[in-house]
Amino acid sequence: MVKPQYTLVEIIRDPRMLVCEASEMTRDGHYYLYRYNGTEGKFYRATVPSGAASPHFQVLETTDKIPWGGWHVVVRGEFSKSRLHLVTKKRRHSETIRGGG
Repeated sequence: MVKPQYTLVEIIRDPRMLVCEASEMTRDGHYYLYRYNGTEGKFYRATVPSGAASPHFQVLETTDKIPWGGWHVVVRGEFSKSRLHLVTKKRRHSETIRGGG
C-alpha cells in the first residue's frame, strides 16, 4: 500500500501530523532525509550514510532549503487538551478555596 504524500503547507497547517519525513537525492549523489517535528515546529536534516550507520539529524536554519512535496506522516496524534502552563504568582490557600485570584 502506498503512503499518502503531503505538501509542505499541509504538514505545517495540520496539527495532527506530529512528525513527518521526506527524502531527497541530490545531483552529486547525496541522499538527505528531512524531518518536521510539529510539536517543536522545527525542521531537521540528516545525511543518510551508506552502510549500517544510522542518520544523525541536525536542526535546519531559516535559510536552508527543504522539499515542497513528498512528505509522509510518521507519527500522527492529537495535542494534549490539558497543556502545562507557567505559574507566575502564588495564590494563598484561602483564595484558592474561594476561587478568587
